[in-house]
Amino acid sequence: TKLTGITDEMVAGKVIDPAEVAAFAAPAAIVIAHNAAFDRKFAERFCSIFSTKPWGCSMSQVDWAGEGFEGTKLGYLLAGFGLFHDGHRATDDCHAAIEILARPLPKSGVPAMGKLLEKAREATCRVWAENSPFDFKDVLKARGYRWSDGSDGRPRA
Repeated sequence: TKLTGITDEMVAGKVIDPAEVAAFAAPAAIVIAHNAAFDRKFAERFCSIFSTKPWGCSMSQVDWAGEGFEGTKLGYLLAGFGLFHDGHRATDDCHAAIEILARPLPKSGVPAMGKLLEKAREATCRVWAENSPFDFKDVLKARGYRWSDGSDGRPRA
């Protein structure tokens, strides 16, 4: 409630139909989120169609710092383009992200969406450090590994 302004009363009795979401998402060639690493796990748990789609991240897959922006939060990016919005409502945040992705970046002149799609198309792989001794946790963290508790079907590593 503090972040979004959405109260329990506002959502009482409301439901989101996973079948409707799946039908809406089915034709999408890519799913884009601002901080996809956070949103993706929730979307995939809620509706399996999201685990079949490629994902792009408007926060991490554009070199915002290299383009002169002071941060990657949506509010910073909007301010960098001379825009503002009343954030932390899903629809408003989506419209804001679309707006910044449609604009040419200040240094390269390339639309931000072009940079995001270029990065999203790069091949990636995930390496799991399964059965690693607990004593190695700091070394693994320093190398960029993240903890997975295995609750999402991925290895516990």
